This record gives sequence, C-alpha cells and structure tokens, in this order.
Amino acid sequence: LEACKHSAYANLIRYVIAKMIYIPHTGIQEYQDGVPKIPTACITVEDAEMMSRMASRGNRIVIHLKMGARNYPDADSFNTVAEIIGSKYPEQVVLVSGHLDSWDVGQGAMDDGGGAFISWEALSLIKDLGHLTMKEKKLPSGGWRLFKNKACRIIWSLSCIKDVRTRKSWLRPKRTLRLVLWTAEEQGGIGAFQYYQLHKANISNYSLVMESDLGTFLPSGLQFTGSEKARAIMEEIMNLLRPINITQVFEAGEGTDINFWIQAGVPGASLLDDLYKYFSFHHSHGDTMTVMDPKQMNVAAAVWAVVSYVVADMEEMLPRS
Repeated sequence: LEACKHSAYANLIRYVIAKMIYIPHTGIQEYQDGVPKIPTACITVEDAEMMSRMASRGNRIVIHLKMGARNYPDADSFNTVAEIIGSKYPEQVVLVSGHLDSWDVGQGAMDDGGGAFISWEALSLIKDLGHLTMKEKKLPSGGWRLFKNKACRIIWSLSCIKDVRTRKSWLRPKRTLRLVLWTAEEQGGIGAFQYYQLHKANISNYSLVMESDLGTFLPSGLQFTGSEKARAIMEEIMNLLRPINITQVFEAGEGTDINFWIQAGVPGASLLDDLYKYFSFHHSHGDTMTVMDPKQMNVAAAVWAVVSYVVADMEEMLPRS
C-alpha cells in the first residue's frame, strides 16, 4: 500500500530473518480497493544487502521481474475436527489446533505440519493414557515412545489422582477437548473464520483456545493472552513442567486462527519455541521433514497435552477480563 502511494511499479520484500543461505520466502499479498495492484516478491537477504551496497555507492539499479505466481479459482476445503467429550461439562470446550494447508514451496513439515501433529498427538496421548490401569503401567501399542519422555510422565502423575475402579476412562477431563486442524490458514484464516462464525453463539462455553503455528522445536513456554487471574492460573499450570524446565508464560498468545476468539475475550495460548530457527525455514523451500526433530516434537506434544488437559479438567473455566 505504501509503495503504491509512491507510484511504485512493484514491491520487493527482504527476507525476514537476519541471515540466510540465499533462500527467499513466499506469502500472501492482500490488496485494497481503489489502490493499484502492483506485483510483490520476496528477495533473499544476500540480494537485498547487495542492492543496498550498490545504492549506497550511488549506482542506478535496474531490476527485471519474471514471476510465475498466480491466483486460481476458489475450491472447497474443510476443517478437520476430533474431540474427547467432557465427563462433567461436555458443552464447555478447550480447543487445541494447528493448520493443515501450506505454501507450494517446501513440504510444510514445520509450517504447520508440526503444529497439526502435536495437537493431534495431545488428544491421542490423553486418550491412550485414559485406558491404562495403575497395575499395568504400560501404554497401548505404539505409545511407549512418548511415555519415555519426561514430560509425558507428568501426564501420568496427573492421571494418578483418578480412581480406575470407578472410572472406565480415568484420564477423561471434565470439559470437552476439541482438536481443530484448520484449512486455508495461509489464505487469510478462512477455515478458522468459518468455524468462528458457526460456533460464536457458544462463545461463553470456550475456556481456552490454543494454537501451535510457530514451530515445534524445543519449547520454552507459552505465549498467553487473557485476564490477570487467568494468567496466574496458567503460570501455576506451567509449574507442573518444572522437571523439564518449560515453565515460562509470555505475553501475546494471539495466532491467525484463534484471534477471532481472543478478540472476543476468550483466553488464548500459543506454543513458543526457537523463533529464529522457525523463520530460517518459514515459507521457503527449506521447510521439509529434515527440519523436524522427533524428540523435540515429543516434548512439544507433551506440553500441549499437559496444558490442555489440566485446563479442561479444572472445576472452573478460566476467568475472563
């Protein structure tokens, strides 16, 4: 928009990370009515710095753009939803989420395959642990890889307060735990907006909305937006993760897909990890499976499971402003 105001023919954006290895990133370009729609492209850090040096020497820079980006007609796509129904307050919801779509460069393994998978794994882990007995102390087939993780032992310790003789699924939380894997996030949060429109009438029943869309590297804590009382509760919950040194609660829990809820007053949380590493691969050809570390993803999934389960199993909903 600012470039158009100055009669620019095109808009070039330097890649957002400080240092890179000659890789640009991609992203969405939004236009406004009444403003010329000029092309926009990202250039590498190296090319941006080279042109900066040339300009500082007084050189005239001529750039030829050859771009293959295009918009295709809209098509139907769908959010994916799964849930564990609450045992006492099934109408109340703790929502965990990531998005399914990605850009055409790379594989989308980090953005946001990792966030989608740890959200799925959080519910899967809680469901699997819900069918254990205290005598067995073993996971169903395929679950041992997560149980070996220290953070998952915290899930186990939390579950020990349940009496298996009186509850068939003794890790089932009081509130419904709902997983939503959003569609069309990269196109402006279309799937999340549609979900909000369909469910905003029940907004008073949403205790917490959670989104993982900043990578699934070793977490340092959570970003959280909510009232002071809710923040104090979240800090106590994060203290459960002190054995693995993931206890911090930072400001700004907003995310593209949960902002609708947060702006309406629902507490929101996002997983926080190494943002420098995240933006080193963000929206680029480098976003592949090679970026992902299974052990770090296990820790991220355990953190996601602990937080979502404890909030869903509290007697009261998180207080709002």
